[in-house]
Amino acid sequence: MRLRRRGLGHDGVTTVLRNSSTSTNRWYTPPEFAGRPLAGAWTLHVDDESGGSTGNLQSWTITVLTDGGPGQIADRAEWVSTVQDLGTLGTVTAFGALDAGLTLPAGAGAAIYVRTGADPAACAAAAWVGPIAGGGDAVPAAVARHVQLRVELTSNGVDEPTLDFLELPYTVAPN
Repeated sequence: MRLRRRGLGHDGVTTVLRNSSTSTNRWYTPPEFAGRPLAGAWTLHVDDESGGSTGNLQSWTITVLTDGGPGQIADRAEWVSTVQDLGTLGTVTAFGALDAGLTLPAGAGAAIYVRTGADPAACAAAAWVGPIAGGGDAVPAAVARHVQLRVELTSNGVDEPTLDFLELPYTVAPN
């Protein structure tokens, strides 16, 4: 792959990072982004000017470093699981208490939601139930074979809340 142009776009601004056919692993600070907000979608633009399929872009990363003052932390983040099939070994008969490995700095918060359904489509179409506390509270959703979880994290703007794990125990009666 011969990369002739690598560009970065965010918040309506686009810049050329490098015009080259060699690989690179360098830090670069585009002045076009100075003072602009960090939240939102970032896009990497790559032009492959070689014929055929001769290479791959294996990965890319943006690391934001701030110059003076605290870094910009997103106000809100959301994680949504895929729809999980809990009934492969039998009929789901009960949910246990939800447990979440949350680290919440002062002023940060978390809200956990669940939805259930008899099949994946019904689960994905169901209304979210919650918020549920992640410290051992019972799950108020109807017991069903399929379940999906959603976590909304809010920050204090300085320190990041984190979610290390989310566990929903359940009981299955063999078929």
